[in-house]
Amino acid sequence: MKTLITQATLFAPGTKHHLKVRDVELNNGVITAIDKSLASPKATIVNGKGCFLSIAFTDLRAEIGEPGLEHRETQKSAMQAAKAGGYTRVAVMPNLVPITDNQAAVAFIQRNNNEHFEFLPLGSISENMEGKQLAGFFEMKKAGAVGYSENNKNVSTELMMRALEYAKQTHSRVFTAANDKSVHPNALMHEGITSTAMGVKGASELSETIRIQRDLSLLKYTQSKLHFYSVSTAKGVDLIRKAKKEGLDVTCSVAAHQLCFLDTDLKNFDSHKKVWPPFRGNEDKLALIKGLQDGTINAIESQHTPIEIEGKELEFEDAQFGISSFQTAFLSAAKALEDKLDTAQILEKFTTEPAKVLGLNDVIFDVGNPARLVLFNPKGETPISSTTWKSKSKNTPYFGQSLAGSVSVFF
Repeated sequence: MKTLITQATLFAPGTKHHLKVRDVELNNGVITAIDKSLASPKATIVNGKGCFLSIAFTDLRAEIGEPGLEHRETQKSAMQAAKAGGYTRVAVMPNLVPITDNQAAVAFIQRNNNEHFEFLPLGSISENMEGKQLAGFFEMKKAGAVGYSENNKNVSTELMMRALEYAKQTHSRVFTAANDKSVHPNALMHEGITSTAMGVKGASELSETIRIQRDLSLLKYTQSKLHFYSVSTAKGVDLIRKAKKEGLDVTCSVAAHQLCFLDTDLKNFDSHKKVWPPFRGNEDKLALIKGLQDGTINAIESQHTPIEIEGKELEFEDAQFGISSFQTAFLSAAKALEDKLDTAQILEKFTTEPAKVLGLNDVIFDVGNPARLVLFNPKGETPISSTTWKSKSKNTPYFGQSLAGSVSVFF
């Protein structure tokens, strides 16, 4: 049961080994030794030269299906897919059946948690996500909820105000999608030259910026904590940048696939690239990268959204939004950012930064602690096929392709 990983560069924040080349010994899921050079008889040797051995990833936004939507994803398949992508902590959206709006529902999501993997429940802002009565924030926090969200649903101004006030009292953060679909009802993609040429209704940056402006005003009034999911526009990033400079406790994240595709990539009406917020233009993509570079964008999320085949194999207009992305999020983002951020900076966006947003302690990469480690080989290659796919749903634009780099997990 021993494994010896040799000569890897360690991403181990808070320890003396951080960014140093070391050998690491694991035994029965526990880190047993770290040194410049180790001899470990009978251990399985893994050559880590040229690789990064990092603490495992924390995801800020994912849907997992169970309970109620097991035809899309079960906890077991979600956990397997997440682990294959390098995640050991996953924040779970509350739009399940039943909705995660009470203590029992929060406890259900955590029932399979262990020292090597955790689902982190987000409680809904309103009861049954109906946008009327505020859900029990105190009770859900006591049961283990890491924050509150309505996922992609629009939240009224009154309800958002109350949510921020109650989140402040529970020392928690409200998580909201940075979009208002009512600005462009029935939009299917980004509004621009491509949407016009395709004859498809598009959404401008207003669908994002109007919501950000409103919620930042409420945040300034309440002095609470707020996180914007899936920021996608240059103007949206700039609004959040200015709010941070004003001292507001606001954080934000970008979905990994937003760094990889543009609206022009939908010219062939590929429903597997139909996501919300939609892929934007190149100016927006460059602004997202700049936001990651200067720290305006705190983290990169998977936005894992499993959809059954019947929800995707349709005309573009009728297909559902979303990508199953646990296994591709890190590799696709690492490739998109390879000459924009160094590897350590990219790893921060998947590890320490999302942990800070959630108010979690870092996974500690040191002797005596459980192994939650990811070996990233920048020179590797990862084919995406049904034989290696762990998620129950296969709604990904990457099938039949190979992604640059590879990850191996040690839990």
